[in-house]
Order: sequence, then structure tokens, then C-alpha cells
Amino acid sequence: MMSASDLVKHVVIIVKENHTFDNYFGRFPGVNGAQFPQAGDPTPDPPHDHRAWLKRNGPTGAVRLQYTQRDIPLYWAYARKYTLCDHYFTDVASQSEPNHLMLIAADSPIIDNASPHRAYQPQPPYDLPSLPAALGAGGHDWRNYADQNASYFHHIANLVDHPSNVPSDQFDRDVGNGYLPAVCWLYAPEGQSEHPPRNPEAGPVVGPGM
Repeated sequence: MMSASDLVKHVVIIVKENHTFDNYFGRFPGVNGAQFPQAGDPTPDPPHDHRAWLKRNGPTGAVRLQYTQRDIPLYWAYARKYTLCDHYFTDVASQSEPNHLMLIAADSPIIDNASPHRAYQPQPPYDLPSLPAALGAGGHDWRNYADQNASYFHHIANLVDHPSNVPSDQFDRDVGNGYLPAVCWLYAPEGQSEHPPRNPEAGPVVGPGM
């Protein structure tokens, strides 16, 4: 009988920014989703720290908007071709940094992005166990493909200046040379992260089957 390690050789985690399941797929056929007003193009970056999450739809709170298949046809094509998980939620009801830390370390010592003005939480780098460190200890290679300051690997003490932190365009060169680590995080280059106010259509650049 084949084991999971025989079937799965590489895991590539593609990291994008600041969109919920319902924001992209709430109207997808058959999902357990919600329907909200149409998102603009581009959508401004509304407040989304923890305080804003607690005051949704208020004048200083997070907003609920939605894209449709017409806005993001490639993502809907991916969903039809592969697997779409509708019960998928943000780990921390807040901004980017705590959720990036959850993706790297399954933990976050902060609830909002780090800032010297936020004295209620610690400042980076954080002393956290991490998935990359566990992979290395187990003899598995990994890479963080990200341009400078695009990811939060440098906010975890044992990953700062690690040689496996490489620019995002190194991914194409590695694949072209026949190399892919066991696990990697791939962060979109500038302009393709889909972080508002960037256009979500700029993110998916390769269609299914290509």
C-alpha cells in the first residue's frame, strides 16, 4: 500500500492577502456562503484591525463586500477544477501579521500588526517554534519565496536571515532547474498580492491545466 509520502512529494503554499472566502466565493454554486454587495474595482483598503472586526459595517469597522465569477474568472475556474473549502476562516480576526504568523508557526503572540504604538502586545522578532524549523529538524528542505518584507518569516527569531529565505522570482528558476523543496511558501511579488487597493484580477496569472 502506498503511503502519503509516496503520493505527496511537494507542498506549495501560495500566500495572498486580505480576502475572505465569502469575499471571493460566497456566490459559488453549492457552497455554504453568504451574499454581500458587489465589491468595487479597485476596492479601498478598509480598517481591519481587531477593533474594526468587532465593529463590522460601522463607519470605522470592517466591511462586507463580494466579487463574482465575472470579476475573478480564473479563481472560479480553479474552484471548479480542484477543491474548494467553504468552511475556511481566518485564524485571527485582525490584520495580516498575526495571520501570517499562524501560517508559519501555528501561533501568534499578537492580535494586530506589530507597531511601536501598540504597547499592549510584544514586538518582533518573536521566539516561536515554527513549521520551517520543524521541517529542518526532520531532514526536510523548505524555502520561503518572498521579496523583502513581503512575508513575516523575518519576524520569527529562528528564521531571521535564514538561507532558505529567497526572492519570489527564485521559484521560477528553481522549478526550471528541476528543483522544488518538500515544502515552500510562495508570496506574490509586488502588485500581485491582491491586497486592496490592488486589483484581484492581477493575482492569478496561470489558468487551470497550464
